[in-house]
Amino acid sequence: MKEQVLTYSRSRGIFAGLELSGAVIKQDKDSTRDFYDRMVPFKTSLEGTIEAPQSAYPYLSTLAKWAKAAEAR
Repeated sequence: MKEQVLTYSRSRGIFAGLELSGAVIKQDKDSTRDFYDRMVPFKTSLEGTIEAPQSAYPYLSTLAKWAKAAEAR
């Protein structure tokens, strides 16, 4: 993330900057089963080597439209 964010808080106390240099991604197995109607290995879903269910296409097409608009900026 390279964008600067400005926030305002009415809280009192100590404020400090924080930098995160790593992330952990974990699979939610129940959500995976709900989405694909079966268990799919996490690596398979992250790499996109499995076709999304038909019910996901309205969401995915909207997401693709907004991603293209953001990329054009």
